[in-house]
Amino acid sequence: MECSISYSLRNGEGNETATGKGEINLFEDHITILPMFGEVLLFGFEDIVTFAAADYKLNFNLTSKEELVIADFGFKYEDFIRRFTRMKNELCLKEMLMQESLKKSGVKGQFQHLDRAGNETVKGECNLRVYETALVIMPDTSNIIRIPFNSVTEVEAKDYTLRVITERKGTYVLSMLGKKTDPFNKALSDTMNELNLKTQIILTELIPNANPAEIRIAARFMKDGRAASREEIDSVSPTLWIKLEERLEVMKVKDEYNNLINRGCRNKMWVGVKRGLMGDITGTYIWFFIPIHGREGKGPGNAIAMEAASDVGGGMASYFFRIAPNDVYSSYTDAVELDKLVEELVIQMNECMMDINFRREPIYLSEQKLLEPKYDHYRDMMNRIPSISVLRDSFIGRVHHRSKEQWELDVQNLLEFNARNTDSKVKWNKNDDESEEPQGEPAVDDNIGSEEE
Repeated sequence: MECSISYSLRNGEGNETATGKGEINLFEDHITILPMFGEVLLFGFEDIVTFAAADYKLNFNLTSKEELVIADFGFKYEDFIRRFTRMKNELCLKEMLMQESLKKSGVKGQFQHLDRAGNETVKGECNLRVYETALVIMPDTSNIIRIPFNSVTEVEAKDYTLRVITERKGTYVLSMLGKKTDPFNKALSDTMNELNLKTQIILTELIPNANPAEIRIAARFMKDGRAASREEIDSVSPTLWIKLEERLEVMKVKDEYNNLINRGCRNKMWVGVKRGLMGDITGTYIWFFIPIHGREGKGPGNAIAMEAASDVGGGMASYFFRIAPNDVYSSYTDAVELDKLVEELVIQMNECMMDINFRREPIYLSEQKLLEPKYDHYRDMMNRIPSISVLRDSFIGRVHHRSKEQWELDVQNLLEFNARNTDSKVKWNKNDDESEEPQGEPAVDDNIGSEEE
């Protein structure tokens, strides 16, 4: 598609670097602007971080920190916006929903987002899709919205309107679905029920002798990768956590787990379970978030350890994340305040990992590695999914499981490195650790909890 437009390009300082009239062309994965006797401009969809359409203008924020404003589309404005948005969002979906099956599509309607205070933030016409683990809203004129089912606390269906209430990101109101209202509602309900059932099945497999009623309640806290706190699990049954710990003996990471809880806060831990992206190939994995405060004479701290294990075996690694910069962390002298800080960080980390479907390579690869051509898709993901940068910023390093002695020594070295390090951009890396990264199909082994070395 092509049409005549006017445009303005500004750099990161707000200075105009290009302006004029020309012709814009829309292709499958990029746009071009051809000015009259000027410099040709080309922008790949991966270069566009965010975009917004308003007042017959299209605004792009680019990876180069530049801002592009396109106007004067004439009567082709709405058609261009719809086509561009659809193509851009389809490309984004490929990264966000790798290996997920589509349950329902072809549903047009309107959406409205209300923040937690009830204030409207965005609305418009959209297409709706139900995937295996998330509801996807594809607005006609703005970025895609993915709502993981494990973040949904309630769904209200009334008077041909659907209200999807989330735990931390407000409410999404869906309406004007027409004759597809009932089929869409059924597909959404069936998919959410199926996902909840999968969690119950996973927990039953992990804890075969548990009370079925306790499994059902625990599954509410642990839907499709949601981390549950020790307090939440103990509120269901004081024996459930112990049974989950016993499972680690079978998965051969009990020694590492015991080492970490001896360093950390036994009563302030979190646990999660999930099936891998490739089902039986990657199996079921269980992980624990273990805060390591470094107080009470337990050695260096300011870290959250993520210890994971898979029921299909394979090499694994322990991941460590910084609670706060060292100067900030040292200011927390009150244990209650520190526990609250850790809780907020764990919830954020868990949400971020759900956003990237628990892929691990985007977290640990260095900036230099990300420049390699085979990781182009991760650089694109970072521009579209801010959660990757959040995890990378707090990531300290990972320790492979090769032997008990090696693992314990490396963990101690990592924590000591973190305690003296003042530059959060510098990561702990033993013997060029990245040279031992997993090889093969990313969709198979690119999960926290199963690493082929």
